[in-house]
Amino acid sequence: MKIDKRVALETIDNIICVMNYRHTQTLDVFKKHINTVDTEEGFMQCKAELLLDLVDNLPISNDYCYFCVKRGSASLGCDSCRYGKANGVCMVPSSRFQKILDVWDKLKMVIKYEYPMQPIEEDIDHDIQTARK
Repeated sequence: MKIDKRVALETIDNIICVMNYRHTQTLDVFKKHINTVDTEEGFMQCKAELLLDLVDNLPISNDYCYFCVKRGSASLGCDSCRYGKANGVCMVPSSRFQKILDVWDKLKMVIKYEYPMQPIEEDIDHDIQTARK
């Protein structure tokens, strides 16, 4: 089916608007917070928080869906959705959208629990030795 240019532009405008607003705020907070850290570990923790915020605010909800916008509402009127008929209704566990959400959740968990740099034992030993002098 041919794309509705008005709907496509409205969808993209929604994405750009929210990304500009959220990411500008996030980056401003990050810049201020980065001035308070004194260690590489602190920087990496701060960066992990930034990444979490950016990933958490990716525009992948129905507010940014071409098909939801085309229906004139971001409400879940999935029974008549062309995307839903072809790929599975978004809220059904086996749908493509749910697979995207699952990976999105996993990415957030990896960033939260695996990304921050942990102090290396040698660095701790060095810091202890330096403090004793």
